[in-house]
Amino acid sequence: NYLGHYHILHGVLAPMDGVGPNEIKVNELEARINNGTIKEIFIATSSTVPGEATANYLIDRLQNKNVLITRLACGIPMGMDIKYADKHTLARAIECRSKTS
Repeated sequence: NYLGHYHILHGVLAPMDGVGPNEIKVNELEARINNGTIKEIFIATSSTVPGEATANYLIDRLQNKNVLITRLACGIPMGMDIKYADKHTLARAIECRSKTS
């Protein structure tokens, strides 16, 4: 259940295609943070190379702001047999594991 506001980037970083931070609304996101009312940045990008690159860029750029930066959980989808998971999905699932007790 998420009750906050959201900011849509309208894409991911793709330097080979001429898509940089100015084209995906990163400056607008930073301006909203600088306004002082944002407490958390919840990054939800696709688990693709461009999506991961965009998420990592955002983390690097925004880490010195006075906001909590979190990421969307990732790993094994509901209903998927674990024996079909590739090594990258398993690695991310292990990395994103959570404490149960």
